[in-house]
Amino acid sequence: GKLAVVLGIETESLFNCKKAGDCSQSFIRSEVEKYYNRGVRHMFPIHDFDNEFGGAATFKSAINTGNRIARGEYFSVRDCAAEGYNFKFGGNALDPFLLFLLGGITDSPSYPSSFGAHCNTKGLSSKGEFLMNEFMDKGMVIDIDHMSALGVERALQIAEARNYPLVASHVNFVDQQVEKSE
Repeated sequence: GKLAVVLGIETESLFNCKKAGDCSQSFIRSEVEKYYNRGVRHMFPIHDFDNEFGGAATFKSAINTGNRIARGEYFSVRDCAAEGYNFKFGGNALDPFLLFLLGGITDSPSYPSSFGAHCNTKGLSSKGEFLMNEFMDKGMVIDIDHMSALGVERALQIAEARNYPLVASHVNFVDQQVEKSE
């Protein structure tokens, strides 16, 4: 008959750390401490747009448009089809209109059609790695949803090295192929 509530933060630029150089390690540590002391236990290092902690997942053209408006650049992509991903940016007739209307932006992204899938080239940055370790030191729930494929891969490596669980709470997750020993 009791209810447990876990306070969390899911925002496009955690601690307002939007781009490289915005936040020092001491600032990040103080922000983690501040929100931890306020009862926050669940955090998303990256959400929808690239930030100082790393690259965002590519899964919707509108998110790319948002990254351009919020960060001044479209996602830089690599071919990740061999890793099991299948999302490709396509044409969206509304995007150029929205870009112009929202920011006077007239450029549009162009990605190789030869790629089997489009994934962000940005992974977890050194500040993102620092942030994850700060969260782990506090025993917080780290949500890897919205991280780029490379970001997820690095987050899993860090977590495995520390024997620390991660959460993917609400976004489609690509199956991880694990080689089984006989």
